[in-house]
Amino acid sequence: TEGGQPTCRQVGHLVFCMGILQVPDIHEQNEPVARLPQHLCPHRPRTFCTEGPEGPAWLEIDCKGGIFCNQSIAGSLSLAGVVFVVADAGAAVAAAAAPSVQ
Repeated sequence: TEGGQPTCRQVGHLVFCMGILQVPDIHEQNEPVARLPQHLCPHRPRTFCTEGPEGPAWLEIDCKGGIFCNQSIAGSLSLAGVVFVVADAGAAVAAAAAPSVQ
């Protein structure tokens, strides 16, 4: 994570995020503070508890890659431990988990 920029890497059907996301001092509650590239969007909206500037903070990533957090959060937000199934793999994962009918 050179320069403090967060990174997300896809490994198989999973996306692993790491690094620090800088949240602007002023942001709207229903507007994303950052956006993931389209090919790294989650299969369904995901919520994570992560380390914020003043302790634990909630982070949500929607199916379009928008990253949201509480309006009161400003500063550094850790993406360590943020792992999810990538959208294009969602159907394959669901099919693999479904019982087979013979």
